[in-house]
Amino acid sequence: MLASLIWFSLPILAGNLFQQLYNIVDTAAVSHLLGTEALAALGCTGSLYSVVLCIATGMTTGFSIIVAHAFGSHQPERVRQTTASILMLTMMISAILTIFSLVFSRPMLMALHTPEDILAPSLVYIRTIFAGIFFTMSYNAMAGILRGVGNSVFPLLFLILSSVLNIILDIFFMAVCQWGIFGAAFATVISQIISVLACLFYIMRCCPELHVNRKHFRFDAGLIRNLLTTGLAMALMQSTVCFGTMMMQFAANHLGTATIAGYTAARKIHCMLLTVLFAFGSTASTFASQNLGAGKLQRAYQGIRALVILGLLWVTSVNIFIFFRCEWLAQMITGSNDRMVLSAVSRYLRMAVPFYFGISILIILRYSLQGLGGKIAAVAEGIMEMTGNILSAVFLVPAFGYFGVCICEPITCTACAVMICLAFWYHVRKKEDKRMI
Repeated sequence: MLASLIWFSLPILAGNLFQQLYNIVDTAAVSHLLGTEALAALGCTGSLYSVVLCIATGMTTGFSIIVAHAFGSHQPERVRQTTASILMLTMMISAILTIFSLVFSRPMLMALHTPEDILAPSLVYIRTIFAGIFFTMSYNAMAGILRGVGNSVFPLLFLILSSVLNIILDIFFMAVCQWGIFGAAFATVISQIISVLACLFYIMRCCPELHVNRKHFRFDAGLIRNLLTTGLAMALMQSTVCFGTMMMQFAANHLGTATIAGYTAARKIHCMLLTVLFAFGSTASTFASQNLGAGKLQRAYQGIRALVILGLLWVTSVNIFIFFRCEWLAQMITGSNDRMVLSAVSRYLRMAVPFYFGISILIILRYSLQGLGGKIAAVAEGIMEMTGNILSAVFLVPAFGYFGVCICEPITCTACAVMICLAFWYHVRKKEDKRMI
């Protein structure tokens, strides 16, 4: 079982790594080619984009759980009907998100107290990115469907293609075309379009089990309700966490351009290091859902336990790396010699990374609960995490400055890890009691 879990999670992990690698390269390219001010502008949009992106990807991740359940219970027609319903919902939700985000992007940036000198480039970047929400959500929907039926390799290949193209276009648009920060955003949209087309072509040519026709697009109230409740639960769980992060960005925006730039780079590295844990979490939710559909609960629990152990091993290696190479990493990513920028990166990482042990358990069990049907507990944890970050932004940061920014998420996530462990134990006990009746 451990080998199959690793083989299934490796493509997801590699895909997440490539996605985060793009974010790192994008940050480095903006910093090296456009300077600290542009990097700060990128950082001011990061948390805002993350909220919208978490809603989009959370919905599609929730959809994939329903596909995995139908696939695990050996219902091919149900898989096709679920696929058709996902496509319809993806189009509707992405349209709503695009209109909302484009209309309210400026008020939201101003509400975050984005410094006046970087408001204009921040607005250019975020509006260009928001214009491509449909393609971001479409790729994640199709990749989630493929993973739901056990195919995690080809979504990776398409993501690699998209990431490599993104990096090339980043450099071309910013260095050759001199399009500034708009070039970085436009490169992201173009690469997302390519990944959608590649996914669509592959499904049409090689996945007959996912081919749908007119009869599969009929309205099934029960299926739509199940997709929406699972998708919204996952989206709410992820977006509440991202909203809490946005509040931390709001707090950091009062600390000056150099600190904003360092915090931006540190968050990019932070997300890159957590990519492995999110891959294990995605694997856990799919594995749990498939085995739940097949009636193999004990196998689901064994897989989750194995993934938790793998996550803790990864966190141990991260701690060792950051202890010895933190300053080198900060210099490489920012390309800056500004001591304030480099200090902001190093302080954040050195304070956050030791808490990754609790964060590892939190992420894997949170995703596992979604796969096992524990939607309420997963959402409750997300709300708890968001509340902790908001309270920290209101009280800790004004009192302790950047130290408050660095320490709030580790403390909040540790408390949430305790909560999710109790919720997971209670959910498992309840399912075992039902099975014995």
